[in-house]
Amino acid sequence: MTLKNFKFFSLLLTFGILAILAIPVAAGTEAGNSTVGATIQSQTWVDLSRSSMSWTTTVDPGSKPSCDTASDCIDTGLGHNVYGLEIENIGSENVSKIWVNTTMPSSNPFASGGTSSYDPGNFIAVSTTSGGASGYYFVNRVEFTQSRAPVYLIKGSIPDDRTGRFRDANSEYFWGLNKSSGCNETGTQLYIGDSYHNSDNTGDIDLTDNTPWTLTTDSGDNTYGWANITVGSEEYNVAVPSDCSKVIFYKWNMDLPGASETGTHATYIFDNETEGHDFAPGNYTPIYVEARIPYGVYVGALPTGYLRVIVS
Repeated sequence: MTLKNFKFFSLLLTFGILAILAIPVAAGTEAGNSTVGATIQSQTWVDLSRSSMSWTTTVDPGSKPSCDTASDCIDTGLGHNVYGLEIENIGSENVSKIWVNTTMPSSNPFASGGTSSYDPGNFIAVSTTSGGASGYYFVNRVEFTQSRAPVYLIKGSIPDDRTGRFRDANSEYFWGLNKSSGCNETGTQLYIGDSYHNSDNTGDIDLTDNTPWTLTTDSGDNTYGWANITVGSEEYNVAVPSDCSKVIFYKWNMDLPGASETGTHATYIFDNETEGHDFAPGNYTPIYVEARIPYGVYVGALPTGYLRVIVS
């Protein structure tokens, strides 16, 4: 609309008001009406209620620290405060699915002698349980193979350079792959210890007496194999590349290989198929966020990581 047209419309509106005011009517009697119309543009917009999260106070290796003091740090009875965030549909389109991703390191940061290789996104666990008192899972946690297995780890025929650890704050579960290459192939086996290891507990250091999880080639990206697994008490999907260099444990990241396969442990933050309705404009849903700092993280401020909300 040009400025000239805008003025013309304003003038007409002024005349209309004057005309209405000139009609003699009894008090409380409707003197006329005007229709109101609007056409809304198609916009798929979702807002996350907080643009940054931080853990900088008393953050020790092998801990679940409280988030920094803020209005949306909440006490859920876990012994540490967590972030409570809202995901809100501020656009005009229905959303059918919501999921989250976090950034991950591109190479093994442990024993690197510095902070630059670490990514705090790899520490983030999320819950959708009402109140946030339980149900936390890593969004996606990548663990790289070690150059050699610890001397105390009993691994049988598992290659020495194809073992690793699932690091969950002060708990570490050893794992091993049964081959050095071709881990995207159906039939690849992933062994995971039954109990955690740390400075106070030996845990399961014998992988040979565990029933392995069997991987299947992903139907969407055949350079990866995937499987449903359980580590400790938590159910995850895993994705393993053909070079067997890493294992990605994930729950809320629906972009990774295996996430859309039948029977997967991976899940959406919101799914219209399970909820029975779309996530309509104006709707909002909470997520709760905690950090799980593993042992062996180098001292100092780490590079910035990200949690991203994705919708379709």
